[in-house]
Order: sequence, then structure tokens, then C-alpha cells
Amino acid sequence: NRMDERGSGKDRSVWVNGYGMSGSLDSDGNTSGADVRMHGVAIGVDTWVGDHWLIGASIGKLSVHGDFAPGDRGQSDLKSLSVYTRVRGDHLFVDGVLSHDWDDNKVARRIQIGDLTRQARANYGSHGTAVHLEAGWTWSIGHQRLQPLLSFDHARQDNDHFIESGAGSLSLSGASHSTKQHLTGIGLRWFGAWQAGSWTLRPSVEARRLRQSLAPTSFPVAFVGAPDNGYAVRGASLPRYQNLFDLGLLARKGRLELYLDGSARTGGNADAASVNAGLRWHW
Repeated sequence: NRMDERGSGKDRSVWVNGYGMSGSLDSDGNTSGADVRMHGVAIGVDTWVGDHWLIGASIGKLSVHGDFAPGDRGQSDLKSLSVYTRVRGDHLFVDGVLSHDWDDNKVARRIQIGDLTRQARANYGSHGTAVHLEAGWTWSIGHQRLQPLLSFDHARQDNDHFIESGAGSLSLSGASHSTKQHLTGIGLRWFGAWQAGSWTLRPSVEARRLRQSLAPTSFPVAFVGAPDNGYAVRGASLPRYQNLFDLGLLARKGRLELYLDGSARTGGNADAASVNAGLRWHW
């Protein structure tokens, strides 16, 4: 994590990060399960203002693919802009990230009634805003650091109205709607530091307990052939509690940093695993 470095007033860097994730969501009796895959890249630049304040900004591009019931699938292509900061004392630190994304969504839905088979498709836009806050306390023990931490995330997603095509009167028309999500966490992070020739190696381990609150995501839809007979559709439920485990390794030589990070999120009816890797250049 770039914000975990000490830094100084002369420390600036540019970085690029690539990442991928796969996850699954079990059926909850209301909706089918899902298999989700995503991959993306982000580029950013940041600087320390004095010894205690980091500011930075990044842009990113992300592609998400989901497979649901047989013949049902979705894809989202996202572009994002983020600003981030860290305020750090001798022990206490506070991190903040504000991001906004613009999304292009494509969904396909298989319809089969007896011998009748149709494929309904829809394209619609959406946009979202997210805030991440994290605070912790750092204890240094030789070349090692231990950080108990608290985190809070808030996200809002606004989805545009859509009308399906390809299924005639069985196509759906959906109203615009919004979703909100809150995520709180408590955890512990460990860092080490060792020399290997001209390289400095910094492994890290993190465990975090997460509590999720997701506002109801039901929204009205109607068949194109019967627009006055609408009904509500409710999205899949997500687990209230989950566990996050993370392993990372950062290697630094001179002005160059390379890093690799893997994480797993488990609990309830959803599991996910992700990997990200990248490099930073300091000047």
C-alpha cells in the first residue's frame, strides 16, 4: 500500500497497478447464484507534503463479467477517478479515499416458455461514488510494525432506466434506481523489513472482520407488452459478516518498487479472491 510508507517532503512517485478478481455468490432462494470475474488497471501520482501528509490522485479502468443462470450474463466497463490522502503522526494515521466511476453495462437474459425461446438484452449507464476511511495506530518493534485498525466504507450507485430488446412483448422495462452500501471493519496488519543484497523486502499480513449493511435493492419493472402491470425485482442478498485475509510483498531498490498482493474474502453466501501487482517510481 503506497500510503503505508513514511515518505518525506521530497518524496514523489508515479505508479501503475494491475489487478484481477474472481468470486461467487450462492443462490438465496430469490435470485440465482453468480460467478464474477474482474480485471483492471490504475495509474496514479502522489507526493508527501512535509513528513506527515500524503496527497495523490489516480485514474482507472475496470471490466466486470458475471455469469448467472444458464443463458443469463452481464458485463460492466468502468472508468474511475480517485483522490486520496494520508495524515500521519508518530503512531496515529488516518487515510481517506474519494472515488467516482462511470459505467457502461450490458446484460443478457434467457427466456424459455415451453417451446418459445428468446434472448433479451439491455444496455444502460450508471455511475457511483465511494468513500473509504481508515484509522490505525502503529507500533514499531525493530524492523517490524504492528497496526490495529478501523475502517469505514460508503458507496452509492445510481443506475439509469433501461428497456430490453430482442424478446418482443416479453422484454422488460426497468426504472432508474439507486443502491447504498456501508461496510465497517476492524483488523490487524503486520509489516516486516529485511535486506536482500541491494533490495529491501517488506512482507505484510492482514486479517480483518467486516460488517456489511446494504440497503434494499428492489426496483420496479414491467413487461413491454403490459406496461401497466409492473412488479418489483429484488437483488441478491449479501452476507452481513465476512472475513478478509491479505498477504503482500513489496521489494524496493533505489527509486524502484515492485509489489505483489493477494487477498481472500470469505463468509456467508459469498467468496472472492483477488491478486494485484504493480510498480512505483520515486523521484
